[in-house]
Amino acid sequence: MNTKEIFNTLKNYPTKMKIIFYLLPLFVLLSCSQNQKADNLSIEVISINLDKKENEEMSEFIEKIELVPLHTDTNSIISTYKKIDYCDELDMFIILDKELVVSLFSGDGQFIANSKNVIGEGPNEYRTAVDVIYNPFSRAIEILNPYGTIYRYNTSFQFIEKISLEQNSKIFSRFVSISNNEYILTPVMSGYKDATIVFCNYNKKKIIKSISYEEDCISSITMNYNPFFTSNNNLIFSPLCLNYSFYQVDRVNQDISPIIKLDFGDNTIQKESLIEKFAINNSSKVYHHSN
Repeated sequence: MNTKEIFNTLKNYPTKMKIIFYLLPLFVLLSCSQNQKADNLSIEVISINLDKKENEEMSEFIEKIELVPLHTDTNSIISTYKKIDYCDELDMFIILDKELVVSLFSGDGQFIANSKNVIGEGPNEYRTAVDVIYNPFSRAIEILNPYGTIYRYNTSFQFIEKISLEQNSKIFSRFVSISNNEYILTPVMSGYKDATIVFCNYNKKKIIKSISYEEDCISSITMNYNPFFTSNNNLIFSPLCLNYSFYQVDRVNQDISPIIKLDFGDNTIQKESLIEKFAINNSSKVYHHSN
């Protein structure tokens, strides 16, 4: 697959999704000056000249902007959100807010349900959440806690099951399903050593494989909060850190391969310069941006 296919996917995504998640990649596309293939690798290099401005019309990339007011009453008030997703299969918004409540709204903004009644210490309840997805394989709303436990509910938040990992010491932040009980999880970035994605099999209750992209990781500064998207049935990974590469996920062989690399020329930030500037002498540390 190539850059054109990926960005055509973004262009053809449901408007709700592309406005929420893909505005930044569109601006990257607008600023591209030339594409080239990296030597000896099937990686497409996109050269970007920050000093060159392109006066392109937004209509070249977005057919329309649709504002969807969400129904608000005492049952559906949302605090500042941590994540908002749109599920095309269900025509549904999925929102995780700062209070760790998951709320569901229809595509036209009607309130469906939320998870307030399943937050707690009970056997069918979750206490904390870092991510939420709709899993098309299990057909469930799935909530991830920091330790890799996944809680499955239907769209009325009736409990289905809880699945977990054994002997896990990692703290996770995001996940995506690749089958009914197989997932990719991303650890919280506390150092370069955490620049990994983790393939997990919940039938076996264990981590199967951990893949590092530490070499490409520059720092944890990021404007991205959704590291996975699909293009022509290909799963693409965009790390939650300052990283100029996009990766294609091989679900079968459980691996990732860089397919796109951004080149900002003289404006490219180098890991070594950050380490020197901020006096980070321990290579296991990574520069963090304060929110």
